[in-house]
Amino acid sequence: MFVVLKSISMLAINVLDALRLGVVDLEDGRVTELGVPGTNPHFVAPDRIVYGVSGDRVMTAPFSLRTRRLTGAPEVLATDIWQGNGGAT
Repeated sequence: MFVVLKSISMLAINVLDALRLGVVDLEDGRVTELGVPGTNPHFVAPDRIVYGVSGDRVMTAPFSLRTRRLTGAPEVLATDIWQGNGGAT
């Protein structure tokens, strides 16, 4: 299984508050939205994702690679973090 975590724009432009996290299956192209806003997601083994959100925060959430779903509620990991125009943290 090969997947990519990605920010998905819900508008024609990349407004930070309109970006949602998703998973793209590289084998069949299927996109699964994770149901949370965010940018610049990264998988942290064995079962977490870390990502930025508007308001200069970095979040973490438990994540299952097998089901491609969050397995719990997001939590604030860090605050007062610089965030670029495209959402990079």
